Amino acid sequence: MEIITRTEAIEKGQKWYFTGVPCKRGHIAKRNIKNRHCHRCLSIYSTELDRQKRANELNSKNHTE
Repeated sequence: MEIITRTEAIEKGQKWYFTGVPCKRGHIAKRNIKNRHCHRCLSIYSTELDRQKRANELNSKNHTE
């Protein structure tokens, strides 16, 4: 992946940039312009939220039946 700074990505109108530097959790991935979060961390977080949401839906169905 090509190294591009956040500033350069903003100037080019891109949504992601890549520094090649690991995030605080050790992932080497592109980062979001808006919040500077690593793409891998966002993906993991999103998956966890989906799991929690499904578990909550199952629990609420079990309690209403």
